[in-house]
Amino acid sequence: MISWPSLFLLASPITAFPADTIASVRTGEPEAATDVIVVRAERLPPDRSMPAQISLDQEALGSSIGLRLDEALRVAPGAGLFRRTPSGPANATIQGLSLRPIAPNGAGRALVSLDGVPQNDPFGSWVFWVRHDPLFLERVDIRRGAAGAGFGPLALTGTLDLIEARGGPPRMRLSAGGQGAVQLAARGSTIAGNGTITAMASYEANDGLIPVSPSQRGVVDLPADFTASTLTLVSEIPADNGQWSFRASGFEEEKGAGTLGGSSVARGADLSGARKLEGQWGQARLIVFAQTRDFANQTVSVSADRASVIPALDQYETPASALGGLLIYAQALESWSPRWILDWRHSEGETRELFRFIGNGFTRTRIAGGRQDLMGFGLDVPRLVQSDDEQMGLDATLRLDRWANGTAKRLETDRATGVVTLSERPVDREGQVVTGRVSV
Repeated sequence: MISWPSLFLLASPITAFPADTIASVRTGEPEAATDVIVVRAERLPPDRSMPAQISLDQEALGSSIGLRLDEALRVAPGAGLFRRTPSGPANATIQGLSLRPIAPNGAGRALVSLDGVPQNDPFGSWVFWVRHDPLFLERVDIRRGAAGAGFGPLALTGTLDLIEARGGPPRMRLSAGGQGAVQLAARGSTIAGNGTITAMASYEANDGLIPVSPSQRGVVDLPADFTASTLTLVSEIPADNGQWSFRASGFEEEKGAGTLGGSSVARGADLSGARKLEGQWGQARLIVFAQTRDFANQTVSVSADRASVIPALDQYETPASALGGLLIYAQALESWSPRWILDWRHSEGETRELFRFIGNGFTRTRIAGGRQDLMGFGLDVPRLVQSDDEQMGLDATLRLDRWANGTAKRLETDRATGVVTLSERPVDREGQVVTGRVSV
């Protein structure tokens, strides 16, 4: 299990600017004209002529008006979270994303990636949307249904590709509102040697609303408050026939559940590196990444008159980590451009919780978890055959995946005596599956 320190962001005095203000310092002298060239190394060369793909730019994402990413995605047909509650006050376990008419669940059945790196939680597969402020994104590419088949078993209902913005002038958004709402996001880049460094940071706080109607409230009902902060550093360095890029990020969020004794805390950190190569033979990109997450959640049982609560579960720790890599090779052939994909992801995690509240405290401890390894090799051929006017085409995908689940366990112990009351250790399992897709 990877261990990472918690991330804390210190707020310094700021000056309020209107939403989507670009901050700049002028000396009174005319600025020299500068041509800025931004080179992006995307996971796969996009084929935006595909009817199954939808692209949302910064305007559609509402980067200037403070929309959260999950709220901005509501404009996309078929995209939705497990619950309609916005991600701000909502518990992380109900923020799974679905992109096709398959019954959604809290974990989510769509692959969310940021410049090629999976963003789904290694243990629960949900997404912490607070990490991805639209101000930091250049665009979002959505592939619904089978259009995401080339991205592996995590993309059951499709894929959501987040493309981060780099370069350009600094940008800042500061907003405030009722219920103590404050939202700050800023992004800026600077030249360092022959490369660039981009920094992105955000902070959000809200005293929240009481989620129970006034006629039904009791003394245990409280506002569902929350605070969240993120910090990201990206370095891009030109290299022979391509470039190197490195990314480090961290986040922390704290939420109230709207009832006395109910709350949740989540934190995590990511490290990734990528190398892009291109030439007459085509393009290739290698990505490696490491991730760590932790999540704590306290739930309570509310009495019928909403005058008292009884602790129901103390999920005091949910450590999870992931290691992975991805290699994409896009051939440059005369009539079509096949893309070869090789990816691997190792993830592990467990939930550690107290339950069975009797008298003045919890009497049992539960630890459950395991590990999973996924490795896949695929071939994706957009426009294998197309009409003369290029308005219709035949796309094909073939993929082989191997999976392995191991070290699964569920251990329950009496806290007073240390006696094991339940011990389950399912046998390790593994297998492989071949999937294919042909679409017009």
